[in-house]
Amino acid sequence: PRRGTRGVHTGRTLGVCFFVCFVCCVDAIPPHPHKRLGSRPTALRSHLRGVRHGATESAARPPQQDLAQHERWITQPLDHFHAADVGAASSFEGGKTGKGDAPGIRGLNAESSSAAPPPGGRTWRQRWFVNDAYFDGTNNNTKNPVIFLCVGGEGPGFDSSVVVDGGAHCGVAVAHAKELFEKNNRGALLVALEHRFYGSSQPTGDLSVGSLRFLTSTQALGDLVRFIEHLVLVFELPPVGGKTSPSVVAFGGSYPGMLASFVRQKFPHLVLGAVASSAPVQASFAMPGYDFVVGESLADESVGGSFACFYLVRQAFDQIARLLSLESNQSESLNDSSGSSASSLGSQKGRRELEKLFNTCGRNALDVDANVSEFLASLTEVVPAQSNDPRCDAAKNPACDIAAVCRMMIGDTKTSDSLPIRSVNGANADAGASLVTPRNSNNGDAGHSRKVGRFSRGRGVGAWSLRESIDKNGNRFTEPDEKNQPSALDRFAAVTNAAFGFTEPSDCLDVDHSLNLAHMADDRLPIDWPNNTYDGDRAWFWQTCVEFGFYQTCEDEKACPLFFTSPKFMTLNFFAQPCVALFGLDFETVVKTAAFRSNALYGGWCPASSHVLYPSGSVDPWRANSFTPNRVHEVPHKSKKQVDSDTPSLMVKGASHHAWTHPARPGDQESVVLAREVIKRTVDEWLARGEGNEEL
Repeated sequence: PRRGTRGVHTGRTLGVCFFVCFVCCVDAIPPHPHKRLGSRPTALRSHLRGVRHGATESAARPPQQDLAQHERWITQPLDHFHAADVGAASSFEGGKTGKGDAPGIRGLNAESSSAAPPPGGRTWRQRWFVNDAYFDGTNNNTKNPVIFLCVGGEGPGFDSSVVVDGGAHCGVAVAHAKELFEKNNRGALLVALEHRFYGSSQPTGDLSVGSLRFLTSTQALGDLVRFIEHLVLVFELPPVGGKTSPSVVAFGGSYPGMLASFVRQKFPHLVLGAVASSAPVQASFAMPGYDFVVGESLADESVGGSFACFYLVRQAFDQIARLLSLESNQSESLNDSSGSSASSLGSQKGRRELEKLFNTCGRNALDVDANVSEFLASLTEVVPAQSNDPRCDAAKNPACDIAAVCRMMIGDTKTSDSLPIRSVNGANADAGASLVTPRNSNNGDAGHSRKVGRFSRGRGVGAWSLRESIDKNGNRFTEPDEKNQPSALDRFAAVTNAAFGFTEPSDCLDVDHSLNLAHMADDRLPIDWPNNTYDGDRAWFWQTCVEFGFYQTCEDEKACPLFFTSPKFMTLNFFAQPCVALFGLDFETVVKTAAFRSNALYGGWCPASSHVLYPSGSVDPWRANSFTPNRVHEVPHKSKKQVDSDTPSLMVKGASHHAWTHPARPGDQESVVLAREVIKRTVDEWLARGEGNEEL
């Protein structure tokens, strides 16, 4: 059978606006990083590939001839912390253009990358893009030339659009450069650097463990530093360190947003400022906050959600738990990735019913312990909070956004004779109508209290017959009358089929954990990787194992109120143990401590930096680990006023994962438009100050 296809407030001048969210699909950090791209829902898969609204995946990249105008290559050391490698790379700095060089490796091969460095050093070719259409390079010695640097990250590589309209991450940078050019005829030089081991920027030509040890954020920062120094030579700019040295502003969304903030923090003499959009700077081994925010977003009326929708999805997972018989007293645990049998864990009849209802691939697939966790993880991805695009085409994908999911769950979302209901975390409070949350607000992150929805009493919702009921806290709400209508589980199964794009009887839900591990174990690149065909899945999973964690666990009902079924599934060990199996890493000393080491290096929620702006979207699950407005009091050694000045943050109401970084288009939601203006105004302030060399 065919498997599942692969007003704004900064603490300064604020506005209050009403909004209807607009979000484009973007390439971004994937949830459940051990899963291969092809086993994800359609909307999330397109989101991770960087396919824009209205485009097909095959049309996501421009023709090859469009690359030549903007594509360049730079020689980089394999290891920025090895003198011979750095020296070897420096010997290639004689050229001025960097044009015409193909991707490749100098001084090493796949075998030598894991051996002792050769005396001559090891170098490789990294891809970058440039657009000088909005940059006047004359008289650069009299005033700081401006460079807007788009930082590359995980997932598919860049294409030429990144410096033409900004692509997924840097639309605001391109628009701002054009405005600056029209305003003062100087503008900004637009450049973008692809991340090592992603896209066509492959240092060793393979993804072996010996090669991947050179894939870290610190090595990526080294690439950025040498790249900035390279730009000074190529464009004959003033040297770094003088009064007229270039004013570099870094832009990025998601992991590239993290890197943008890190490069400003670690190299303030080179980088004037950074816009770190939707950047989960707080590494965490377990990340239950991701699914908590998904639950809040499902109940968010501003994007078409409601508490009724949240409740029905919650009911569906309760029914799944009952069918799995997770309340049994079996002592067997699912905390490993071995794929051992789970047949003793409850009702085989219930598992067969789930397999039939959700059309899982393979015979008796849910008899395998690890496959049950894969099954539940796949279902959590059905709710498209991260990829939410209210302007998506529901005719093509009836579950393409939160509003569409809720329409399938409860029918017509229009309400009347409404009554207030409790929020996801059990509190009642108005969310407010401000476009972006003020710095001193308490509702900028997961767990904040707000009224999340209303739905009708007595009149029914759509075709559903409703009856009043009382929840365990005594709050009134309504639920479907399952005697006359499909159950919540039936409805959610239909949503799942739509989300995965199932249209043929042979289509099935891929829950085979062993296939995910086999895919991640393959250390070969695609044969045509120089053409930017690698999706980056094994490379990013490596980074989660050795640096960031970000494993979306669901072991605690309070932390995961929407999807919780049992502490036996979707555990930390289930998601992290593949790091040991695939890469041979020590679980206790490397994997468990990775997030701690990263936060010690970069500060996490306590950034010791300045000139860094942190915008986040209110329905984006990654805001759980981002620096959001309610984190201001957690920064040590600084007053609130200092934090507001040094590291301002935005909470863009109704927006998903860095929606504002996309190229502007007619009909963009007002909060996104205003967020872009705040970003531009903040960058203008940094450029006016010209304090790129100040000490922190």
